[in-house]
Amino acid sequence: MPRYFLDHSATVVLLLALTTAALPGLAASPEGMVAWEDGMSTIVQAPPGRGAWYPRLLILPDGRWLAAYDTNIGAAHGHTLIQVAESNDQGHSWRPLAVASFGHEVADAANPSLALGPDGSVFLAYRLVRPGHYEIKLSVSRDGGRSFRPLSTVATGTRGLWEPAIGWVKDELWVFYSSEERAPLYPQAICLRRSRDGGVNWEPEELVTRNPRSRDGMAAWAVVGESVYLAYEATDQGNPFAIRMIHSNDGGLTWSEPHLVYRPADSRKRASAPALVALAGPDGPSILVVAFQTDEDNRLASGDQFTDVKYVYSLDGGLSWSSAFPVLATVWPDQWAGLVLSDPAHGEIALTVTAGNRLVVRRGRIPPPPDSNS
Repeated sequence: MPRYFLDHSATVVLLLALTTAALPGLAASPEGMVAWEDGMSTIVQAPPGRGAWYPRLLILPDGRWLAAYDTNIGAAHGHTLIQVAESNDQGHSWRPLAVASFGHEVADAANPSLALGPDGSVFLAYRLVRPGHYEIKLSVSRDGGRSFRPLSTVATGTRGLWEPAIGWVKDELWVFYSSEERAPLYPQAICLRRSRDGGVNWEPEELVTRNPRSRDGMAAWAVVGESVYLAYEATDQGNPFAIRMIHSNDGGLTWSEPHLVYRPADSRKRASAPALVALAGPDGPSILVVAFQTDEDNRLASGDQFTDVKYVYSLDGGLSWSSAFPVLATVWPDQWAGLVLSDPAHGEIALTVTAGNRLVVRRGRIPPPPDSNS
């Protein structure tokens, strides 16, 4: 049996072998290396006048799948809340499980991010917004996502706080988020707060990206050994949005200069909303994968309303990147894709996107690399 060393990010965990040489018998195709199953399963179908957005998946040790998303189904006064659903059959069917946000009666709760704690607790970060008041909130479940309680407030502001991305680095809980609080010096920057007591208390805010010419947002991150990699969308590459990456080798004390991950050749087109995953092997270099939505193949219109989902990969720690491969070549508005590893031993993955007024899951498989000891 091949051995893998998996790293966890705020949004996705993915096992990927990305060279044809490492995948004997798997021919290259327009879809890249992933063999996608036909059809998709539905997490939720919103009724007319309602919607569900921004899905994120988490696989629990007991085999259950959780999906978190924001929705106005069941929300009061036109607001949105965070709903968690569960699947007991590997994502084929779903049922609502618990509401994970608090304060949504008077504000919009959105942008959920899931992480599994060392003790099996489920942590869920989200943003809570009402006019002139912005918060990054944290909820926790001690019963496998069946119920949630409020745990803490990660950050507060008056200009704009968005898109938390949660995960663990050793015994610290980290939350990255997009902040407009330092405008006009930084139009929007990626900030970090960390907790050393399981999310109860938080250390002072750290400014991670520092580009006065860019509106940086939609952070996604992963840990490989002692390195932390962070991907985000930026606005300073000549396109409406492009994907950039930075990394830290000292626990987030210092960060590298940004590197370009992907931008469309047509400067009118965008690549946005990245999701980052990482794999470290016992003998070879780490592999980084970034999925994102892009309108570059749409000849009729531009913008996040006209995107499909692609991915690129790096085999050298982010120094160079592949061309882009389709993940889901169907155009839907604002797909905000998430990925999760559903079966490490067999390289099975699941993709979830916003598909109109539905949230859907599509399953795929990437054959694992051959066992070097066999």
